[in-house]
Amino acid sequence: MVQSRLMRLGLAVLLGALSFASAARAAGSEARFKALLKEGERLYLAAKYHDAAEMLVKAYGVKPDHRVVYNIARAYDQAGDLQESMKYYELYIDSPSGTDPTLLKRSSEAIERLKDTIAKAEAKAKAEADAKAKAEADAKAAEERAKAKAEADRQARADAESARRAQVTAVLLSRQHRRILAYTTGGLGLIAVGGGVLFGVKASSDHNKFVQAQDVAAKDTYVSKVQSEALIADIGFGVGAAALVTAVIAYPKGADPSYETGVSVSWVPVPGGIGLAGTF
Repeated sequence: MVQSRLMRLGLAVLLGALSFASAARAAGSEARFKALLKEGERLYLAAKYHDAAEMLVKAYGVKPDHRVVYNIARAYDQAGDLQESMKYYELYIDSPSGTDPTLLKRSSEAIERLKDTIAKAEAKAKAEADAKAKAEADAKAAEERAKAKAEADRQARADAESARRAQVTAVLLSRQHRRILAYTTGGLGLIAVGGGVLFGVKASSDHNKFVQAQDVAAKDTYVSKVQSEALIADIGFGVGAAALVTAVIAYPKGADPSYETGVSVSWVPVPGGIGLAGTF
């Protein structure tokens, strides 16, 4: 009997201790809940909305009172964190109890407003991204066009330079051929004139011998030689004069053209004739 009473007494003491501990924990949680709420309110009034929202989230974690959810949504709303704000407005609407009809209406209106704001922000962001992408594409296209134009201009200049060099080379070769013709013709003309002079001198000498000859046969011999030598001299003078005139006409006039890129071309004596010399 005594043992049974002791057991009942012990059980009563244990239950009392557990009740006291539970009550103490509940009192501690309530005190922390109220402290977090107070700090959240202070931060909200100080316009530190994001910090206030985080403090209220901590309070809700200590005591899931749905009346705090609306305040969390409002704090995030004021902080500009639209997605988090809309999440807590929706959580408040979905709360099974502890909601206020006025706050429910305000939450619904806030959700619609936030959806519209978010949609506009996303549309604006998309438009800005599209505009940026277009600007980058246009810039790249302009750069490609500039590169293509620069390459085309470079190629055109290269082609023009190549054509000009070919033209200068053709002119130089033509003038070279004319010089060779002039020198050759002039040389032949000098040879012909020299021959004419030689046969003219010989014809004059034979004419003097003709005059000095005493017999007819000798005179006849000198007459034939003088006539032949005089004819050859006349032909030599005629051919020589024509060749020299041709040489003067054929010889190119003026200076030789040169490349504008620092290349100059001139004629210089070389073994066996003349040739082109270039300076760079």
